Amino acid sequence: MFEVEVKIAVENPEEVRERLRELGEREGTLEQVDVYYQHPCRDFGETDEALRLRRTDGRVVLTYKGPRVGREKSREEVEVEVEDGERMDRILRRLGFRPLERVKVKKRREVYRVRFEGRDVTVALDEVSGLGTFLELECSVGDRSEVERAEESLLRLAERLGVRGERVRESYLELLMERAGE
Repeated sequence: MFEVEVKIAVENPEEVRERLRELGEREGTLEQVDVYYQHPCRDFGETDEALRLRRTDGRVVLTYKGPRVGREKSREEVEVEVEDGERMDRILRRLGFRPLERVKVKKRREVYRVRFEGRDVTVALDEVSGLGTFLELECSVGDRSEVERAEESLLRLAERLGVRGERVRESYLELLMERAGE
């Protein structure tokens, strides 16, 4: 399974919210804190992978993200819900993984569901601490060969929402690390 994602910086969040209300269904607002881990034997920055432990309103999810494919931020993604985040963190540390302690991604995420061009799209309006507001459009495809068509569809949806800002290929972690000079 591949997560197809397009991320765009947003200068007009109220206008985007208004269009989202017209096009989709609002699911709610979440507070998320993401901790990323360094691999003990390889540099995820070089391999373009990520391992993340996300805490969202009492729920904890461990996510592996494979290298990017396509032109945007699409990649293989494998997730598992974790019953106990503290124990999962302890297991990862015992295996040699180290959390990036200085950089945590904290965001307030408004989530919407939109049906567009035959696809179920998750649309998130993210207010990221230290970075600003971003629109993330996501859908899933079963095969790598479908990624490019799905990306093009998501870009058309962004246009329909009135978002024409700069597309962002970097993760929030990368943007925060860049801002911190790391």
